[in-house]
Amino acid sequence: MAEPPVDETIPVAATAPRRRGWTAAQAVWLIPLVAVLIVGWLAVSDWLKAGPTITIRFRSAEGLEAGKTRVKYRDVDIGVVKQVRLAPDRKGVIVVAEMSADARPLLVEDSRFWIVRARVTGGEVSGLSTLLSGSFIGIDGGTSETTQRDFVGLETQPVLTNDESGKQFTLNASTLGSLEVGSPIFLRRVRVGQVLAADLAPDGRSLTMKVFIRAPHDRLVTANTRFWHASGLDVSVDAGGVRLRTESLLAVVIGGIAFETPPDTLPGPPTPPAAEGAAFTLFDSQATAMKRAEWQTLEYTATFADSVRGLNVGSPVEFKGFVIGEVAAVDIVFDEAVSRFVFPVRLRIFRDLAATAAPRPGTSASAPRFPLERLLSARAVERGLRAQLRSSNLLTGQRYIAIDFFPELRGEKVAVAANELPTARDSFGELEASVSRIVKRLETVPFDQIAADLQRTLASLDRAVNTTDQTLKRFDAELIPSARQVLDDARKAIHDARALAAQTEPVPAQASAALRDLGRAADALRDLAETIERQPESLLRGRRVAPAETNR
Repeated sequence: MAEPPVDETIPVAATAPRRRGWTAAQAVWLIPLVAVLIVGWLAVSDWLKAGPTITIRFRSAEGLEAGKTRVKYRDVDIGVVKQVRLAPDRKGVIVVAEMSADARPLLVEDSRFWIVRARVTGGEVSGLSTLLSGSFIGIDGGTSETTQRDFVGLETQPVLTNDESGKQFTLNASTLGSLEVGSPIFLRRVRVGQVLAADLAPDGRSLTMKVFIRAPHDRLVTANTRFWHASGLDVSVDAGGVRLRTESLLAVVIGGIAFETPPDTLPGPPTPPAAEGAAFTLFDSQATAMKRAEWQTLEYTATFADSVRGLNVGSPVEFKGFVIGEVAAVDIVFDEAVSRFVFPVRLRIFRDLAATAAPRPGTSASAPRFPLERLLSARAVERGLRAQLRSSNLLTGQRYIAIDFFPELRGEKVAVAANELPTARDSFGELEASVSRIVKRLETVPFDQIAADLQRTLASLDRAVNTTDQTLKRFDAELIPSARQVLDDARKAIHDARALAAQTEPVPAQASAALRDLGRAADALRDLAETIERQPESLLRGRRVAPAETNR
């Protein structure tokens, strides 16, 4: 079929491509779209930056305030408290906190939370900044790999953080004393650790303490280390007098624990450090803790018949002033053989001073430090070796045991058993015996008769004195004046004789001799008068010759 003819006068429509582009109406919708995209981006960014939300259960919400209380780790803010509500059981509170993204690694199973407040414990003051800024929640990050969002907070700040290096040990004690959680632990008065916890044993007769020793001091704790109470003042009265010990002023005020490893505790190589959690005994004092073990001592017994008052367990045993042991026990036994009580004293002689002790470095086994076993041998006993009680302090009455040689007992045969030392009477016993002998002798002295004789003698002497006094008075009143008169007459006669001799007429020889005799008599009489005047008692006792007259 043929096509109809085309009228060229009619215009023909031409197809043109559509023009692409935004109109004004369409551009208006871009603004909210961009806003939505920005808000979404900000929301996603905040979601990515925001940390998790956690809950912490505490017993009380004291000091906590929603929107203000911060959560801090090493004094850096890592969260904030958003809500504080009562727990469903009404026995505590639930704190809801929003944490930062940086806190994610800290939110694990063994992490710990607590409320930081101002407190004083274990000699340390903490949380003083909260007096101005208010309380905050502290966190100690754990080491577990298990993530956790719900926690139970601690009521007090932990003494030890998880990132502190060292070892924990167990101490078994009979009493807590003045110790508490946080009490310091000293090594040679240097603080190296602290007490973590203390719990009573199930039977209530003892307690167990957890302690922590910081590195590197923890390697100094070995199986032979001794721990003891270093609380307050350790005052003891022993044979050496009054002793006062203390670790430091801090230990005096709040108490503490000290430890040390005794030297030469075991022969051979050094003991390795104790393992984590090793158990030790907590002694009451340093003296008790540092006592030697049984394998380090030699056991001897000395039996005394005298009183052992003032001798105590721990009293020293000395040889020539050198401490070689201590008293382990004091007993009382009735001896049927002599029908009296005796006192066996068990002695612990230090083995590390004996011949069997391990030699020190640089010495040979053939050169022992001190051969105590030879000293306490049977041969030494034959030479007079004895154990004797002696007083060490007259003020306190403390006594000790001295092992010494007594020459007067040399060769005396004494039957003693093995590891038994014969004894000598103590000095007080000897003094008591001497006093007793003196008293018995004094009892035989007739003091009444002696007193009567003495009274009679004194009476006779008194009468003799009175008679002598009367004689002297009569002599002074009668004889001396007469002697003076005779002397005057003699002097007058001599004067007359001299006058006669001066005359010119010759004097007969007899008259001259008479005059000479008369002069000598006058001189003798004058000497007698002067002697009697100076020494009236010469009439009874005789004339006392002066040394000058004797040498003439």
